[in-house]
Amino acid sequence: MRQRTTGRQRSRTDPLPSGTTEVTTMVYILAAIGAVTLVVLLWQGFGPTGGISGKGTEPPERPAPDDDPDFLRRISEQQRKPRDEN
Repeated sequence: MRQRTTGRQRSRTDPLPSGTTEVTTMVYILAAIGAVTLVVLLWQGFGPTGGISGKGTEPPERPAPDDDPDFLRRISEQQRKPRDEN
């Protein structure tokens, strides 16, 4: 049994049904947001730091002399010792 269509049929030049362009635009926006999110997550996971946290992949840096407790202790000990003057 063939169903009857109400109204006129859409031709090739007619625009899409009402609301279709809004849905299409929303799909493109969501796809763009998803792509950006995916790129950011992949960059964080496999980026130049080489790990998720980025810690532990590089050798620890030596602290500056004024932040190094051993250096400060040696300076303090040197100041307490009497100077040997010849």
